Amino acid sequence: QTPGPAAAMAQSSTLAAILEKVSSNDKDFRYMATSDLLHELTKDSFRAAPDVEKKVIQVVLKQLDDQSGDVSTLAVRCLPPLISGCSLPNVKSVIDGLLERLCCVDGKDAEIRAKRDAGVIGLKTVIENVTCASHQKSELTAQIVTTLVPRLLTKLTDAIASGEVEKDTGVGGDLAGDALDVLTLTAARHGAYMTGGAVSAGSEGSIINNDATNGGTSTSTTTPSSACAIKGVSPETALALERALLEYLARSGRQGTRKRAAACLASLGASSSDGFLSRCALAARSAIDRALDGDTNLTASQRDELVGPYASLLGAVAHASGSRFGAFASKSFPRIFALTERAHEEGSETLRETCLRTIERFVLSCPGSITEQLPIVVATSLALMTHDPLYGDDGGGENSDDDGNNYNSAMDDDEEKNGSEYGSEYDASEYSDDGDDDQSWKVRRGAARVLAAVATKAPLSLEPQFVAIVKKLLKRGFRERDEQCRLEVFGALETILRASSAKRHAPAALQSLVSSVSRDIGLAAAKWSTDSVSKKDKEFGVKSSLKIRTAAFHVLTELAVGVPNALSGDNVFGTVCASLASTLIATDGNTNVGAGANTQDAAGTSEVRVAALFFARVAAETANPTETSPHLSVIASPLVHAMSDRYYKTAAEAVRAIEALVPAFVSACEQDADKTYAQIVTALAATLTLLLSELDRDVEVKTASLACAGAVCASLGKFSQEKEIQSLMEGLCDKLGNETSRVQAAKALASVFASAGANESAVALVAPKSAETLVTFLRKADRALRHCSLDALLALVRLGSPASGDSGALLDDALVAQIVENSAACVVDAEPAAAAAALSAASAALRRSEFSPLAAEAARVHTLTAALALCASARSRRGGGSQQSLRHALRSFFGDLVEAQLDGASHAEVREALFSKAEASGTANSRDVGVAVGECVASACLAANAGAIASTSKTLVDDFLADGTSNPTRQKLAMYCLGELGKVGDDADDTVVSPDEFSDTFEKAVRAAFDAHHASLSGDGLTSAAAYALGGFCAGALYRERFLAVTLGGLDGDGADEASADSQRSRYAFLLATRVLIESAGEVDSFFPDDDGTERKKSCPPLTDSDAQAIIAGLRLRAETETEEGARVVLAECLGRLAATRPDALLPELEADVRSGSENSRMDSKQKVVAVLAAKHAVLAVLSSGNAGLITQVADRLPFFVGKETLQPASPAEVRIAAMRVLSAAAHGLPSIVVDKKKLDRNG
Repeated sequence: QTPGPAAAMAQSSTLAAILEKVSSNDKDFRYMATSDLLHELTKDSFRAAPDVEKKVIQVVLKQLDDQSGDVSTLAVRCLPPLISGCSLPNVKSVIDGLLERLCCVDGKDAEIRAKRDAGVIGLKTVIENVTCASHQKSELTAQIVTTLVPRLLTKLTDAIASGEVEKDTGVGGDLAGDALDVLTLTAARHGAYMTGGAVSAGSEGSIINNDATNGGTSTSTTTPSSACAIKGVSPETALALERALLEYLARSGRQGTRKRAAACLASLGASSSDGFLSRCALAARSAIDRALDGDTNLTASQRDELVGPYASLLGAVAHASGSRFGAFASKSFPRIFALTERAHEEGSETLRETCLRTIERFVLSCPGSITEQLPIVVATSLALMTHDPLYGDDGGGENSDDDGNNYNSAMDDDEEKNGSEYGSEYDASEYSDDGDDDQSWKVRRGAARVLAAVATKAPLSLEPQFVAIVKKLLKRGFRERDEQCRLEVFGALETILRASSAKRHAPAALQSLVSSVSRDIGLAAAKWSTDSVSKKDKEFGVKSSLKIRTAAFHVLTELAVGVPNALSGDNVFGTVCASLASTLIATDGNTNVGAGANTQDAAGTSEVRVAALFFARVAAETANPTETSPHLSVIASPLVHAMSDRYYKTAAEAVRAIEALVPAFVSACEQDADKTYAQIVTALAATLTLLLSELDRDVEVKTASLACAGAVCASLGKFSQEKEIQSLMEGLCDKLGNETSRVQAAKALASVFASAGANESAVALVAPKSAETLVTFLRKADRALRHCSLDALLALVRLGSPASGDSGALLDDALVAQIVENSAACVVDAEPAAAAAALSAASAALRRSEFSPLAAEAARVHTLTAALALCASARSRRGGGSQQSLRHALRSFFGDLVEAQLDGASHAEVREALFSKAEASGTANSRDVGVAVGECVASACLAANAGAIASTSKTLVDDFLADGTSNPTRQKLAMYCLGELGKVGDDADDTVVSPDEFSDTFEKAVRAAFDAHHASLSGDGLTSAAAYALGGFCAGALYRERFLAVTLGGLDGDGADEASADSQRSRYAFLLATRVLIESAGEVDSFFPDDDGTERKKSCPPLTDSDAQAIIAGLRLRAETETEEGARVVLAECLGRLAATRPDALLPELEADVRSGSENSRMDSKQKVVAVLAAKHAVLAVLSSGNAGLITQVADRLPFFVGKETLQPASPAEVRIAAMRVLSAAAHGLPSIVVDKKKLDRNG
């Protein structure tokens, strides 16, 4: 807020007092006064009277020239807050004062240089610290830029006109260099204000419009009001600046400032028009053409100095402007590539690297524009990877160690037969130069970066030479003597592995290729990760270092993540484990980490240890435990020892690696005859106990230790000494009292209590104390804590409660009742996962009601009330994950409640309670509520006596017919219940109710609900509910034959008039029933299993082939005549779901529907829409099923539905829209089918 007049006057008085001290002759007084001034200026409320403001500006500018460096440094720090707090006219005064210093030419050389330095530093400080977060700040930035740029441009053009820039020395050239330095920073920070267009307030990078003189299109698609648009420099100034920079680039004799001019142009390109990009690219291409073909008298060094900045300019502009530079990159690439080929002389390595850097930026910024050139880019980069004039461009033997073990089994025969160790062209014994001046590593580094860029943006371009590229990178990994270049080689290899990773959905061809060389990569990286260097390599300067070894472990990590089973077979995993163990042992305690490595580099030691441990964790997570377990004897001891490392990251990664190796320990312990691994597990438990007890450990180590302790106790408790496991379990229990660790402790205990491999005596020791603590967490506000506590308590309740005959006694009845009562508060819609766990705990207590009467009563009183409210909630229960779990838990709870045979909890009483709660909540009209109530009623009936389903169904139908239209809400609930009861009915109900008699009554009720008059009185929801009921009876085993015929007849209208409203409503209702049938038939949707593993509900039987054919025929016939859009949508969904189960049979028929008919027929187009949309629903259905075979079959047929038949311009608009919906579904669920050219090209 702007201070009032009184506050401003008070601040002005303070500033006036400070200004008096600034003029002191004592530098300490001046320093303190300047410090006080900085403190006042940095206050948010800084505002001064106009006259005081001017004095402050004068004083700060004067202090910049102070002889004391400390005072002038403080004055520079005063500039940004001064600029931000003063008025816009005074901002111009500050900038002018700084520019006067920058442009100083009078005085002694030392004084001139000092003033210029003060001006440059001051201007840079202002530019770097001014932001545009608001309209006011944007105006401030515009004021700075519009004041600064014209003056600097004038100095730059004067130096160019006078010819000073062409000299290596001179005041004019120095002044132009300083001006260019400030312009470059300004363009990088506020380039949008320097392009001649208006800028959106508060957003520097958004150009509102561009003047025609700047050329081309705007860089923004939005056009805010002119009131929000802030103008930068004029278009004329922007064009003059562009010309001056290009001319400076062409004429300057100072190589460093030429690069600065190229950087300035590149920064402007980020927010300039396409015309600017075109002119910059044209100027660069022209200069390169002249150097290549025009002036033949240029020496190599002169050529390099001339075209180097232009090559850099093209890459920098591409990097800054992104894909907008694509059209110009395709024209510029031939010149850059030719320059790369031409610059082969000794001493031209820097230019060659610049060209490679430019190509890399072309690939990263606009790969689509140079797609055709990518093969030659890859080939050239592959050749330049071995450019080493000092020792020869190629050679063999570098992949073998001193013992003759070959780490690249796929080497070319001609290389293996090479007589010279490092190539026949050069021999190390004949080369006397030590290589200190050799710059060829720059070329090799640039080539590796280009390969990495191609792998990142266009990995398919590597496919033709994939194996050759990997082999070459592996060879350079052994041969390369420059550390930085070797790291780039490893980085390129890591990028290639990432691009061909199966987990990142790489094309199948790349996955196959990388699998073929994964063994060589693993063995080579294992060799790199050690300190081992062959004697032959040492003679030529190849060294190992901490950075090299760290990068090698990164390669191994990416290999393990991206390539399935990459480390299995041929003892690859054994070799890698040996390398891992040797690294951890060698780097323990900052011991000597290898020849050529700095033993004092503690940070490097920690990095390599962390990388090695991270790889160990990833390898353990991705490998088969049976393959890992034989090598535990090698890596277990170093890993356990690393858990006690004082560096927190090392210790945390070691603990995580041990946690990932727990399954391997289980496999090893099960086959451990001499108890060797049992001793390791005991030592591991002791180490974890110690880690949990240490108070000064980092939070990350504590968190990892708790998770690891949980895994060890859950899976290895039976293999360790009982005393150590009990101590570890007690440590976990104690951590529940710590606020920072109790969430992780509860999660660990939950995994232990739920595991069959836990030590029973240790669990029994801590179970009561843990339960008493955990139950208090159920009322806490911390959601994560509540969920973890519920999981742990659920596992404890399932383990049993003490009573006669209950062998799983851990908790007494009163404690279990307390758990059930407190967990009932978690049965809410907002937290479905917690609600499911609480309901499951109550179900577990109900299943042991004979031994835990108090807990069962608590479930009936407290959990039942919450469950009824949950069923009456209108939130959808459809979908997967936690919502599906909650559905299962609800149904299981009501079934267990009825099965416990408690007072007031019969199936009829439960049904009435559910109906009453839904009616009272006002949500009974919701389909989701109706389905939820129906599922719970069906579960309750299924748990009751054998005739409960039949008797309940008869009661509901009789009540429906008796009520008429007096209670439509209850009638809807009854229909949803009938639908669920129809799914679970079986032959056992025949003894209670005659199927034939009930079928007639039920059909009468359904047809009454479909009746238009009845529906108008009861609402449309009753029709949908009755359709659900009919579909449920069609899906069930008992009544399918009877009601499937009724439903198919209803689809055809039963001979009624097609145009009548009653007939249309009835057909739509039968169509909805068909959808319910298709959704439910064969659905694997069983209730939660009981403790003995039995399931309370069986799946509906799948459709037989004859039933499916009858349904398909009825649906396709309906599609030919259907006119209502809503009905066509349901038809498409039904056909799609059926196609997902029978793709080879139904999808060809849908293709025939798309091909058939006249394109001008409206009805034919509607039928085509149904067929195309059916393909979309087939995609969604197979994805939800997760069946790989069905997914492949649907994917093979899918391209037709997004091909010429559906997307050609002659196709009706609704067909094309439907095809795009299919494509959208495929892109989200089957991205590989969209990018697979072979499948798309098959249909054009």
